[in-house]
Order: sequence, then structure tokens, then C-alpha cells
Amino acid sequence: MIERMMIQKITPTSSVGTIEKIAFTQKLSIAPPEYVAFAARGCHGILPRSGRATLRKQAGDAPSAASACFRVRMTPAACFRDVARMPPSPSESTLAQRSRREEVRMLARRRRLLCTARHPADAIHRFRPAPVAASRPRQAGLMARALADDMQQLGGLARRRQLQQLGHSARSIRAEIESRALRVVARSWVATAAARADAVRAVELRGTLGGASALASYGVWVPHEVPLCVATPHSASRLPPMRDTEWRLRIPGAGPAKTLGPRSPQWRVSLVDALLQHARCCLSDDQIVASFDSALHSGAVSRQWLLTIGPGMPRRVRRLVRHVDARAESGLESLLRLAFEREGWSVELQVRIDGVGRVDLVINGWLVIEADGKAWHDDPRSAQRDRLRNSALVLRGFRWHRFGYEQVMFDLDGCVAVVRALLASGRPQLSA
Repeated sequence: MIERMMIQKITPTSSVGTIEKIAFTQKLSIAPPEYVAFAARGCHGILPRSGRATLRKQAGDAPSAASACFRVRMTPAACFRDVARMPPSPSESTLAQRSRREEVRMLARRRRLLCTARHPADAIHRFRPAPVAASRPRQAGLMARALADDMQQLGGLARRRQLQQLGHSARSIRAEIESRALRVVARSWVATAAARADAVRAVELRGTLGGASALASYGVWVPHEVPLCVATPHSASRLPPMRDTEWRLRIPGAGPAKTLGPRSPQWRVSLVDALLQHARCCLSDDQIVASFDSALHSGAVSRQWLLTIGPGMPRRVRRLVRHVDARAESGLESLLRLAFEREGWSVELQVRIDGVGRVDLVINGWLVIEADGKAWHDDPRSAQRDRLRNSALVLRGFRWHRFGYEQVMFDLDGCVAVVRALLASGRPQLSA
């Protein structure tokens, strides 16, 4: 066994043949071979090792500052860790130095330095000298793009620890902060310009989005007027003050950071937890059913899951499960349906009529009710399409009426009175 060895004057211009010659003159063939990595600026290689090894820079007497002498007695990970601490060349820029250190740390962390070659020459050939300086800016750009992609998948807001679990170093995160691609939010959080404003505010309040606010981020219907719901672990203390339009929800455990993986956004609770929190805290039974309808229609939850939440929910919520209908495409449809069913009328959801298409609700087989939300009926093209549909309904013997968001949310009794008057007028008769 070779306890130690000296590789002298390996410069960035050293050829593979020169390195092989040094390896064979030192009689480095051992069976079974064990290999360690050695590195100089501009060249990498694999050489046998024996026992515990360490890498120490020797007194460099080469004329070039980039050349160095090394003593090889170490494992690959420790070798590249020490190489990352080498003093930079005077000709290297700050970005190139950072890129070089990040490159060798990533290689060591991912264990890409292990070599299974049966001969030192084979191992050396796998690490041919390459112009490292030319690839450093490219490597830095790749790492920056990878960090940007992960931030986009996480919704533009993430913990530093979460990014480190995905393979990004603290140095690369600081570099993005210095370049203003990221901004620091509340201790250990970083955010991009695309992050949700309510999520950033929840993090600043030392919590996460919960309840109705989390449901809105998942695309589940909730009223627009609900205050910002901030979910905070029950053990949290010294919390910042909140505004009048914000309220805090205490949750058991440590929050989403412990229950969700590093690939999931941790600035909001899970969809299931958000539904349960909304069901416990919402004062309107109809709005709870409307949110359950939206989640069931989107496929986020199943009806079987709704049937199994009974034991842990209040009695009033358990009674509401039987009113959930996955056919409703918006919360306004659910609120109107529930109000009309209480009147004893026959209500059908999402009915397809020839020459018209699908309509929101049909009462008693001939009165069409449309719920016009703000997202789909406010622009001129949608208004023109709605007028054409209304004309087609009249020609086919239907009566129709439309309710807007404000009417349904703030004057539901008035909507019921209008429908009652329309039904009292009777079904229109088509002229021969």
C-alpha cells in the first residue's frame, strides 16, 4: 500500500500523457484499486489512495500562480472541499471564483467523483484536462437558471432551507439576492417579483396562507371579500400586529414546513387542511357548500373524502355534506341552487340546450338562470355572446334571467323574489 505520494508541478497545460507518466513512474497500480481525486486549476485526475488521506497545498515554487503541488491522502469529497478553499488566481474575477467553488462543491455533493476503473490510466482518461475558466460563466448561468426554475415551481416564494434541500447552496442564493433577482422576506424567506402579495404578507406576519386565503391560491371558489387568513403554529410567540382586514388562525403542529416536501410550496397549508379550516371558521353554511362544490368539481378532492371528514368536523358541517354537488362550475351557481332548493323548486345544473349550449341552472324545466361572475362576463366579447344566447333561448320557448356577483352575494333574498315572480308569470307559449 502506498501511504502517500507527491504529484509535482501539475499545471493547467499538463497533458494526459504527462499525468499518466507520473502515475506509472510512481507505480500506482494497486489491486483492488482505490482512487481519490486530485485537482489543479485547469486539470482533474484520479489517483490511488490508501487509508485516510488529506490534501494539503505544498509550497508552490512554480512561476505561474495557477500551478500548484499537492499531497494526495484523502477521500474525493474532502479533496474537492479543500480545492474549493484554494486561494484564487489574481487573474480570476469574483464571478469566476464563485463559479469554480460552486462547481467543485456540487461535484462532491452529488458523489460524481467515484471511479470504478480497474487501472489508474483508465481513471485518468475519464478526467481529461479541460479549460475550466471558459466554462465558469456558463456554469454560473446554469445554476442561476436552475434556481429561477425552482422558484417558479414553488410559486415565487420559498425558504432558504427549502432551496438548499433542492441542491442550491447558500452562496448561490446570496448571489441571486445581490443581483436583485430575489428579495429577502421575513428572516429565512426569499421571494421573486412574481410572488403572490397575500402570501408575502402572510410570511411577513410569521405565518402561512390558511383557510379561505389558501383555497383562493388553489383556485377553489371563496368570496372575494374574505379577510386575509394567516395560519400560525400554536406555539408561535412575539408575533407582529395585524391589520383590520387580517386575522390569525392557530393551527397545531409546526405548519406546512414539516408536512409538505421540498418540492411543494410551503407558504400555504395543504388543500385538505385549507378546506377543513374554512369549514370550521366560515359562518355561512351556503358558502361552505359552495367551496366544497368547487373543490369537488376541480378534482382536488373526492366525494369519498367528503364522506370521511365527518368524525372530525362540527355537526353542522357534517349535515352539509349531503348538499354538495360537483356539477357546479362556480360558487355563485351553488349559492343560487341552494336558495332555490329551499323554496321547493326543481333545479337542474349545467343543462345542455340544442342551439344554445350549456346553461347554469334550469328551474321547473323552462326558466333559465345564469350566474354572471366577474371573471367571465364583464368584457365586451362575453356580453355579445350572452346576448346571442338569450335570443336563442327565447326562440326555443325558454325564459331567462341573469344575476351578477353583487346580487347573489349581497341580495340573495332579492334574487329569490325575482325568480318567484318569473315563475308566477307562467311558461311562455311559442307562436305557431
